[in-house]
Amino acid sequence: LEPATLAAAMRSFYSSLSSLSLPEFDRLRNPRLAAQARQQIAVELADAHAAVHRLVMAPESGYSDQSFLLHTPQQVRVLLDCD
Repeated sequence: LEPATLAAAMRSFYSSLSSLSLPEFDRLRNPRLAAQARQQIAVELADAHAAVHRLVMAPESGYSDQSFLLHTPQQVRVLLDCD
């Protein structure tokens, strides 16, 4: 991806972290099942962010400006309450 495109996508991702809402799970009648589904989605998002982060940080990726990576993978895991 072009750096500007990736930077815009990452800005959008980071801004959505503070308002991550999954109302679809509220319709599940079993609260434990809803909590498990939310947790699984949070882990998947954190894992995807970690993969992008590794790719961008790799010297061979060609991204000389990495300033759009506002959070480390561990910070995203904390923000998503994965641990």
